[in-house]
Amino acid sequence: MAALDLFSAYRKMFGSSADGESCWWYLGATSLKIPDYPEIPAILPETIMVYRTETLAADAFKLHWLEVGCFRDLLTGELVESWTNPVTGATVGAPNSFAEGPACYTIKAAGNGVQISLVQAHAHVLHVKARYREAGGRVMLTQTETKLRGFPNADGSLPEPGTPGAATALTTLSLFSDRADLDSAQVHWAPSTGVYSLDLDILPAWMGFGDIAGATRVSGIMHKSTMKDRVNASAWDRLSTLFPSFFHGDSVRADWG
Repeated sequence: MAALDLFSAYRKMFGSSADGESCWWYLGATSLKIPDYPEIPAILPETIMVYRTETLAADAFKLHWLEVGCFRDLLTGELVESWTNPVTGATVGAPNSFAEGPACYTIKAAGNGVQISLVQAHAHVLHVKARYREAGGRVMLTQTETKLRGFPNADGSLPEPGTPGAATALTTLSLFSDRADLDSAQVHWAPSTGVYSLDLDILPAWMGFGDIAGATRVSGIMHKSTMKDRVNASAWDRLSTLFPSFFHGDSVRADWG
C-alpha cells in the first residue's frame, strides 16, 4: 500500500477537503495529581469546538477554531456552582462555563508530512507536531501541542501566559478514521472520533490548594459531527443556554467576528 498522504488526511480528519465548518465534541473529566495523594477526580468538562477550513494554496490551508464549554458537578451531574476540596475540606466557587479562541492552525505540506503552526488567544504556543500510524485499515493521527496557558479561572476567564495561573501545558489529540475514506477522492469529510488530553503542571488557583503543588489533567473523548448533529443532547441544551449566540435554531453557529 502506498504511503498515506498526511496533508490530505489531516484536512479530511479534522475538517473537510472542501472549505467549510465541522463540529468537534469534547466530553471528558478533570482530575488532579498531587504527590502522596490518589489522583483526585474534580469536574466534568463538556465542549463544542468549531473548526473552519480555509484553503490558502494546493499545499497549504488554515484551520480556524472557536470553542465553548461548561463544567458539570461529579456528584449531581448539573452545572457546577462550587467545589469541595477533599484535601483541605473547603468549599470554593467554581467556573461553570468558559470560551476558548479565536485560534488558527496553518498547515503546510512538507515532504511526506506536515508543518503546523498555531496562533491561539490566551496561550503562547511553543511547538506543534503531528504523526500517524495505521493498522487494520484504520489510521490514528496524533497531534501534540506544547504551550504556556492556564485552566479557566473561577469566573470562567482564561489566565494569560506569564501570569500566576498559567504554566506549561501539553495537549494531545488522537484522531481515528478509516484509511479507505482518507484515500477516496469521493470522500471529502471523513468520519472521525478520538481521544484527547490536556496536562498542566499546575493546580488551578481557585481550587484552594495554597502552597500544595500538583498538576491538572483533562482527558476524554472527541467526536466529529456536522453543525446540526446533537451528539449529546443534554450538553447541547446546556451550552445553547450559556452561549445563545453560538447557536441558531437547530444548528451550531460560530461567530468569527
